Amino acid sequence: MFLLKENMHMDEKIENIAKALRQLVELKEEDLYIFAHLLFVAYEKERLDYSELLRIAKDKAEDLLFTAFELRMLIPVNPIKPTLSWEDACFMLNEMESYVMPNIARFLIKIVIEKGKLDIRGAIKELFKDVKEENWEMMPDVIDELIKRSDGKNINAHQIKEVLKRFGLEEKTGYFILILKGSGIISPHIRGLREVIKEGEGSPLYEVNPLLFYGLSH
Repeated sequence: MFLLKENMHMDEKIENIAKALRQLVELKEEDLYIFAHLLFVAYEKERLDYSELLRIAKDKAEDLLFTAFELRMLIPVNPIKPTLSWEDACFMLNEMESYVMPNIARFLIKIVIEKGKLDIRGAIKELFKDVKEENWEMMPDVIDELIKRSDGKNINAHQIKEVLKRFGLEEKTGYFILILKGSGIISPHIRGLREVIKEGEGSPLYEVNPLLFYGLSH
């Protein structure tokens, strides 16, 4: 699913990631390349082990890990306290822990490696094409509209339904919400249920992946 050009050297791939990431993070050049290396390993192996994090990043490990988490590019997998919510993620920072890359981030990194530039719209197209969604070509516009409807961080299920209605996809709302959650485009809020219900006007509330704000509306 995530095959790349075999003739590309690892250093070239990491260089392309670092080049693109300059638009997302403010890091010293040395740290930027370490950060890119971490994301490359997570992309290639489908997860980054804690031991690999320490081996690659050394004393910068925690800072760079938290930077990746803020962008929702690496999510901790906690075997003691599993969760589907990013906001409820708990870091153990030991050998029991590993970190996974949401699919939307993996498709973005795939394109970044090949082209050396961020292409969120292209990543969205490839993601929905991969799940065999027949309307995959229009999905960047759908996600763009979701971003416009969000408050800069969150969106509720009613808003998602309204956006899909505009594109003639209202009857597939439940299906699309599952895809959006499964691909890492949104994540459910589970803390402060009263506040969630109040803000979402009785509709489930979701956090929007901050990666989507680069290259789309905002």
